[in-house]
Amino acid sequence: MNVAFDDHNHDVDTQRITTYSGRHINPLKPRTGDAPIVDVAHALSLMCRYAGHCMYHYSVAQHSVLVMEIVKLLYGEEYAKIALMHDAQEAFLCDIPRPIKQLLPEFKAAERKWEEVVWNDYKLGEDRGRKAGSELKCEARYDGPTYHAISKTVIKPADRLALIAEMQLLKMPNCRVWDFKDKFRLSDIQGLFELVLPIPPEEAKARFMKAYKEVFGE
Repeated sequence: MNVAFDDHNHDVDTQRITTYSGRHINPLKPRTGDAPIVDVAHALSLMCRYAGHCMYHYSVAQHSVLVMEIVKLLYGEEYAKIALMHDAQEAFLCDIPRPIKQLLPEFKAAERKWEEVVWNDYKLGEDRGRKAGSELKCEARYDGPTYHAISKTVIKPADRLALIAEMQLLKMPNCRVWDFKDKFRLSDIQGLFELVLPIPPEEAKARFMKAYKEVFGE
């Protein structure tokens, strides 16, 4: 099959990507409405964790649901939305390994912009069933310090537990077993281990969408 390419097309916008739903967005300068759930769920379901260095395809979508369930189990329902969407920006920026990400200040700046867009678009500060008197108050509009306080206290500990469970249950070769000295241990989430069993992308997408509809009431 012969495919002709127009090397003289100067109208191509190299700052934009085309998403699954057909939107043209600038991933470094996201705007309100740039992260519809159909794009988030689809892209994350096809994106493999650990830069693909695992025994089976294990998607960011499947991981996101696991983190949400860990948060619900250990911290309560009030942060379920934030947990499910904690990696939503990766649908547009990809899952970059941490050592590389630390060398890319512009990438980290883009991540912060996506955090704001996702927080505001999905109203993550208005979680249903938030406990009265909670130490971590959710602001309706994105507020950097608030987001990072919740991330540090709730999301990241759950993310670390998910990491340990994934690396052991997915039988990653020569995997390191970290002791993060967090409050909770792997034994505290034993009932969720089945969520780590590898599933195909279309199933991961369906699981993510099911979780989305449950926590967002849609």
